[in-house]
Amino acid sequence: ADSEISFQHFTMAVLHEVAQQQKRRHKAVAPFALFFACVTGWLCCRGSSGRHESDAFASGAIAQVLNPGLLNVVQTNFPGAKSSYKILPKVLKALRPYGLRPRVVMYGTSICPDEINNEPTTLSTLLTQHYGKVFPLGGLGGVPFSGKTGFSAFSHHVPTDGHVVVMFGPHLGMSSDGEPGKFMRNGQAAISSACGAATAAYAQLTSGV
Repeated sequence: ADSEISFQHFTMAVLHEVAQQQKRRHKAVAPFALFFACVTGWLCCRGSSGRHESDAFASGAIAQVLNPGLLNVVQTNFPGAKSSYKILPKVLKALRPYGLRPRVVMYGTSICPDEINNEPTTLSTLLTQHYGKVFPLGGLGGVPFSGKTGFSAFSHHVPTDGHVVVMFGPHLGMSSDGEPGKFMRNGQAAISSACGAATAAYAQLTSGV
């Protein structure tokens, strides 16, 4: 099921980008688009060892096509980085000794509301699917804007004698050229910041003003 989700998302992303290029260039490239999507989708999903490797940038599938070495750039900046599909079982294994089964857990997130954090193949979404529910606590940059009141409400939703699991953290995009802090979003003609809020905060703190 996971590989089917990855294949469908990757294929739709490729078709979307080619369609955008068609509009810009006014050329009929539909047959090529279909062939290209099928071939790249097959390459993306082939083999159990590399089935989900490209899912590290599921929302930036086109970026991987434009720059096959993008994952190498990620490894250079973040040695040991892995895709969400490979991280998920490690997370669940680490939590297992504490008895954090889905039926006794209220899962919460404190991550930036940026739409690229809510793609079907991100770790936060995979954990939501695992636990069957989610209580968003985060604001821009992943800061828990809900505060004490929000966390109190969150805690009151915990199953009887249950537990809470919270995923927290900022996010960092990567452009097709391997530029950290930038991201090519579907439907846009130019790259934008990711996370824009964190980038702005960093610029303000280092400006000396």
